[in-house]
Amino acid sequence: MILGRSAISMAIGIWSIVEQAVAQHASNNRAKGAPITKNVSMTRAVYTKLLREKVFPAIRKKWPGRKTTTIMVQQDNAGPHVQDDNADILEAGQEGGWDIQMVSQPPRSPDMNVLDLGFFLFVAVATIQDTFDTDGLIAAVKSSFAKVSYHTLEKCF
Repeated sequence: MILGRSAISMAIGIWSIVEQAVAQHASNNRAKGAPITKNVSMTRAVYTKLLREKVFPAIRKKWPGRKTTTIMVQQDNAGPHVQDDNADILEAGQEGGWDIQMVSQPPRSPDMNVLDLGFFLFVAVATIQDTFDTDGLIAAVKSSFAKVSYHTLEKCF
């Protein structure tokens, strides 16, 4: 999740949306019953849980001194994303006296997806590596995320 330029631009965190399971069938890469990582479909419920349990707590931890100011979390208009006035998210953003709000970028706006394009360039380069499974892809993306500095993202503008 990357917060926009309006106050302080800073990458807050990156979370994989996966679950652990066991392989139902044997393949060349694994035995039947071996642990595997499976993707989880992004739904509004999954997205809301991500905001409540990962994103908002990460913001509070990273910026404890900003409790008295409004923090805007920018999202695109993807189907699973929440409305800016979603009651559950508004409540979660107000917990502990904080004021964390959602703001949606205009649909299909090239001006508003600069951070996405800048960061995803690093991800694309990282995934050129030999990543053959979900765990390898997650590791490559997390590695790219760790290497991209705030200053590099600022240059995207």
